[in-house]
Amino acid sequence: MSEPINSSVSNGAAVATSESFSIATSTGKPAATGTSMPESVRSLAETLATQNREIYERTRESMEDAIDVLETTFDKAGQGTAALNKKVMDIAQTNINSGFDLAKELASVRSLTEYLEIQSTFMRSQFEQLSAQAGEVRELAMEVADQTSAPAKEHLTRTFDAARDAS
Repeated sequence: MSEPINSSVSNGAAVATSESFSIATSTGKPAATGTSMPESVRSLAETLATQNREIYERTRESMEDAIDVLETTFDKAGQGTAALNKKVMDIAQTNINSGFDLAKELASVRSLTEYLEIQSTFMRSQFEQLSAQAGEVRELAMEVADQTSAPAKEHLTRTFDAARDAS
């Protein structure tokens, strides 16, 4: 069994010290403690540590950007949902008021013909109103979808542009 490698921490990366680095011999047994590490191995280890540190930093920055995008997206989605809910509640209130107005009008009718005329007029106007309201909700939903997806689109565009430029 080989002895553990002692390490010292320098700028967040563990670097093996040459005094305790063991080199395996051709028999598979560790060489004596205190064998010095060849300069090429030391250089390779330092290069790899530097590359790993750079990769870590880029990954950390990418993750922070992605989290910011998600937070912005969820914020926009929440705002959009609130706007849609308000619109639907306003439409419901308008339709309820229209129904009460119809009921008041129908309460004062004097003949079946007048009742049918009021009812027919209300149904026509209500159908037109519902069509317009559906259009308003559709437009608002599309606007919310655009605003909600905008941060993710921008992030992806920046990421792909950066990857293309790096190639």
